[in-house]
Amino acid sequence: MEKDHFHPFDTSVGDFDLWQDENGNGYLYFEHDHAGVISTGLTEDFLDVQGEHLDMFTGLKPPYTREGCTHFVYKEKHYLFTSGMIGYIPNPSEIAVSDTPLGPYEVLGNPHRDDSSSASFNSQISYVFHDPEREDLYLVMADRWVPEYVVTKAKYESLERVITFQYNSEIHPTEADYKVAMDAPFLGNANTSIADYVWLPLNLDGEYPTIEWKEEWRP
Repeated sequence: MEKDHFHPFDTSVGDFDLWQDENGNGYLYFEHDHAGVISTGLTEDFLDVQGEHLDMFTGLKPPYTREGCTHFVYKEKHYLFTSGMIGYIPNPSEIAVSDTPLGPYEVLGNPHRDDSSSASFNSQISYVFHDPEREDLYLVMADRWVPEYVVTKAKYESLERVITFQYNSEIHPTEADYKVAMDAPFLGNANTSIADYVWLPLNLDGEYPTIEWKEEWRP
């Protein structure tokens, strides 16, 4: 079964994730209207929303608006990865936690430990896999939409200034910043046909789940 023109709560549905609990109840997490992230329950057939919902991370503007919703559960805590919003350009991620599926979610910080790129290791988290044979093995899958475009800390900061200036006149991008923005693959000029994935283990020790870069690794 499918449903066309799905606009729950009279909003658009952008990047989303689905989760089903042990009782078969469905939940939906989605970015809406470039304005926030909604968490909500689903009907039994998973074709519509029902019950309470929560609108989170509101009041933000690009590149800080949240998208790329990815939900997972660890030790009865609900976690939600999100990324910022700069088209297909990778940017800093955040991880948030809640005691319940719907939230509210508390932002813990950037999960990418020692990420010198300011770009989530040049990727955007899209899914977390739990190995059913190994209780503490969680694998993070992340999209690398335009692999040949490598973001550095300096490049991200240039893009950040250019985008933020659109609504904050106190920010002053330089001519060099605009050159970086002109060469960046936003939406219309991004060749995502060559996209690939980054796979990394999720580190579950410490204050909150984190991700470390590994050139090679074995589960």
